[in-house]
Amino acid sequence: MRRLSLILILVVGCLKPTPPLPTITKDTFIEISLTGGGIYGGINPTIENIKEIKNKGEVLLSSAALYTGSQKDSKKISRARVENLAGYIIGHDFFKMKDVYDCKPRDKNCELRKTGYPPAVPLVISVTIGNLSKTITVTVFEKGAADYPEDLEAIVNKINEAVNQAQ
Repeated sequence: MRRLSLILILVVGCLKPTPPLPTITKDTFIEISLTGGGIYGGINPTIENIKEIKNKGEVLLSSAALYTGSQKDSKKISRARVENLAGYIIGHDFFKMKDVYDCKPRDKNCELRKTGYPPAVPLVISVTIGNLSKTITVTVFEKGAADYPEDLEAIVNKINEAVNQAQ
């Protein structure tokens, strides 16, 4: 019995407490960004691709290509849309996901995508909602390559939808 208690104490002591999920209000701080993803290839490879959604709905787009240089753009979505997106992200368990998603074990094709031509560019998703902040990296963001959950792809698609509909 003593041994079982000691093991239980050790296991419980190693668990990180999960902070409570924030209630989203008009005052909740929210920032969301996607960086990278895709491939580095073609005649004029993209060397930077950043999409940011700021707290009040400003959408910042920044990209740079090897030969044509950098481009920056600023658009806007409503604060309500930002709050709805934050709720969607929380509802799809973003803050419970792993920090890194890499190739499935022994998946040589996926490993080749990281080093072959055109090389895959890792996707980095960063989200801050209230006092919670998390960054997830997907080494190869292609269906069937890296071992990431479908909910993460749904979140990325929802972020891209909001960015693409910004005016």
